[in-house]
Amino acid sequence: MTATYDRLERLVCAGIHGLGAFAFPAQCLLCHELLQRPLLSPLCERCTEGLPRIEPPFCESCGLPYAASVAPGLCGPCRGGERVFRKARAGLLYDERVRRLLLALKFGGRARLGTLFGRLAAERWCRAGELEDYAAVIPLPLSSRRRRARGFNQAAIAARAVAAIAGAPMRPRLLVKTKDNRPQAGLSASARKSNVSGAYRGRVPRKMAGCKLLLVDDVLTTGATANSAARALLRAGAGAVDVLTIARVPAFAVRASAGQAP
Repeated sequence: MTATYDRLERLVCAGIHGLGAFAFPAQCLLCHELLQRPLLSPLCERCTEGLPRIEPPFCESCGLPYAASVAPGLCGPCRGGERVFRKARAGLLYDERVRRLLLALKFGGRARLGTLFGRLAAERWCRAGELEDYAAVIPLPLSSRRRRARGFNQAAIAARAVAAIAGAPMRPRLLVKTKDNRPQAGLSASARKSNVSGAYRGRVPRKMAGCKLLLVDDVLTTGATANSAARALLRAGAGAVDVLTIARVPAFAVRASAGQAP
């Protein structure tokens, strides 16, 4: 009986995707080939598989990718104790393709990309055993103004997929945005830090005091935003805060310019 239901489920899913391809023909956002399953993802399988993943070596603390010749260990900022969060990981390496897709997600209304990106990041690090025992998954909040203008919070869409895979509840209300600061893009590392200083407030309930939380955002560049949000959660009673982002800006890009990531 179970096998019969499984076959029926596969047939129904295939029919739904086939109907979607017929009723809503769409092209892959990268290669522009016609999608066979447009309801599943805005990218074809080949382009999805071709997205740049984070591979060793990288900073053991913040996940900053290194050149292949660099020995594993901590990066300069992490050695200097500049990180408030415990560790950070990302699903993808930030390059031109990922930049275009993030712009499509945030400003082009391609909300399904958030689900895809969240799934890729969570699957990558769950397989590595690094997304375990979280009391809650928390999306980085947007200001009310940006949330209204965009119609959604891209971090929340990704966080929902992450929570489902990591087996932890999504709790967006544990962190609120208290300051409508200017975008981080185009700012120096020091300006980014001051721009988000005091921009968040944690609301960790007493029953979750001392627990480990997972913060989800789209891009990690210098870590200023993640630090500010993690600091707010720790002050509210969290025991530790880890960060998972869709993408991580590589070391050479961070040094060259802090303004390339959206």
